[in-house]
Amino acid sequence: MDSPRALIAVVDDEASVRKAMCRALRLASYEAVPFALGLDLLIAPPQPRLACVVMDIHMPGLTGLEVLPRLRAQGVVVPVVLVTATDEPGMAKRARAAGAAHLLIKPFPMEALTKVIQRVLS
Repeated sequence: MDSPRALIAVVDDEASVRKAMCRALRLASYEAVPFALGLDLLIAPPQPRLACVVMDIHMPGLTGLEVLPRLRAQGVVVPVVLVTATDEPGMAKRARAAGAAHLLIKPFPMEALTKVIQRVLS
């Protein structure tokens, strides 16, 4: 029997980016579930197979930096990869302080995303 593929939640308010990341993860043999907003992820039914979250920092409503501690408070302790289009000074430090496993700066090649996912899951 094949083992189940790792389930990755992809949270990004830009539909095209969300779709591209999900496609790249599926091509890399992961299962991807998309969410448009951080709140959508927070109110979704628990995903026992969830292995990782890939989440944009700058979104309407709650930012990725605000969602991450709320996930932890819900008992979700999987690695979180934050992504952002702004290379603000200190952003990597803020992401680490919030508990992110990695920070990717947009635009990035999709193979960079899959390599980061592979690394944080190993």
